[in-house]
Amino acid sequence: MKKVQLITLKGAFLDAGNKDRFLSSLREQAGACTWAVVDLSGLDFIDSSGMGALISLARDLEERGGELVLAQPSPAVKAAFELVFLKLKVRIFDDVESASKALADGGGEE
Repeated sequence: MKKVQLITLKGAFLDAGNKDRFLSSLREQAGACTWAVVDLSGLDFIDSSGMGALISLARDLEERGGELVLAQPSPAVKAAFELVFLKLKVRIFDDVESASKALADGGGEE
């Protein structure tokens, strides 16, 4: 079974004003892990800069042979992801448990 790192976002907004600090925090929390779940339950808003930060972390993990998945987006955040087709780059799950299980077991449904 894979070791999955859970990353919980702090802050209701992820936009151009805080994306650099956010990405730095994400990378610090991810550390040397290969598999990570980002819990989005506390996030109310994300813009394209914030999505770019998530994609950047996803690429970091892919380069290590791993994967980043997202969990528990609010309806507004999920709609934003669907609008820009982020689901094509990063798997999104309704809850942290499903996301963690999908990574740990190597499968799972979105």
